[in-house]
Amino acid sequence: MQEDKTSIFVVDDHPLMRLSLVRLLSDAGYIVAGEACGITEALKKIHYTRPNILIVDISLGDDSGFDLLKEVRLCFPRVRIIVYTMHDASMYAARALKSGAAGFVTKGESPETLLKIILDVINGKLSVKSKENSISGRDRKSTRLNSSHVKRSRMPSSA
Repeated sequence: MQEDKTSIFVVDDHPLMRLSLVRLLSDAGYIVAGEACGITEALKKIHYTRPNILIVDISLGDDSGFDLLKEVRLCFPRVRIIVYTMHDASMYAARALKSGAAGFVTKGESPETLLKIILDVINGKLSVKSKENSISGRDRKSTRLNSSHVKRSRMPSSA
């Protein structure tokens, strides 16, 4: 059971995926601040709920999770972002991290892996897990992923 009552917001265009994530997070002791299926709905709800963490898919129907990532970084810079997607990490993980995500995990990973990445992100670490790549628990100051360098300072504390 999670002790710090971190609040998490989920954005995915598939209702069943959102339901599964909400259940997993609730069972792990997290507060689920809300959920949305697209960018406009997510930004409105994030404004009111002010979660600590955002879990977002890259593909959101007609929207792009990368567009949401940019908006959240701009409007809510203290929200930590984890990209949770079916898309290949070798093509998208470095881009997600460069865009401000603190974590990246593919949907093919276990629920325990997602929960581990959430803990890493809560603790200010950069965390990537997929069949192709694994970076976990490293300081966000400097990380190498598929020959792409991502350099950023330590994440700010939660909102």
